[in-house]
Amino acid sequence: RTRPRWVPRRAPSPRLRYHRAMPIARCQFCQDRPRDEFAVSRWTTQPDDRERLTIPLCAKHLKRVQKGGDRGYEHRGVHYKIGFW
Repeated sequence: RTRPRWVPRRAPSPRLRYHRAMPIARCQFCQDRPRDEFAVSRWTTQPDDRERLTIPLCAKHLKRVQKGGDRGYEHRGVHYKIGFW
């Protein structure tokens, strides 16, 4: 052999270098891929003290949040409601 073993035969492709490390979008409540990002209101105990944000939701959890109505969908002590109002 003319070259040492530790030298790579060819340089890795620049596309593969970042492909494997790219994060995959996930639903806020599970590991499924999100359907889309939705505007929601989030609160813990006082419905008047709401936080407005957008979160990624899969189809299953979108149905559950929509079904919650005005009382909201409770997940781990936090209530979520579709929309900012």
